[in-house]
Amino acid sequence: VSYDIYARTSQTRIYTKLTNTTDLSYEHADAVAGETYFYKVRSVHSNPAANSAFSAGKGVVCDLPPTTIEVARDGESGKPMVTWEPVEGATSYDIFFRTNKSSVYEMLLNTEGTSYIHSDAEAGVVYFFKVRAVHANDGATSEFSEGKGITSR
Repeated sequence: VSYDIYARTSQTRIYTKLTNTTDLSYEHADAVAGETYFYKVRSVHSNPAANSAFSAGKGVVCDLPPTTIEVARDGESGKPMVTWEPVEGATSYDIFFRTNKSSVYEMLLNTEGTSYIHSDAEAGVVYFFKVRAVHANDGATSEFSEGKGITSR
């Protein structure tokens, strides 16, 4: 009739019940980025004596959420300027760029800030940017933001 979902971390080592649900998926909203969680599930029957055994525990590192970026021209230089929302738990941000939609993104730099002006950009060239939040635990680095572009002046 439902499912019991349990989790533990490497530190706690003891599984605690997160929820009971009839859904076939569960989002652990209170999970902390960078932490490794181990989950197990059991099927719950209307007769408790018929509940299933627990599944094998499976572990996953909780990622940082992606940031949201904006791309504009710097007011003074006309060069592309990328800004992004800070992500709680991020230690820095990787900025990637490309100059046309069919090329591969290349890493431009890693920064602790939340903005960057691409001062080396050539006038008349369209630059596309995307950013990812970096966590001290490399396994928790976020997915990339949506890529956005602008023509440099």
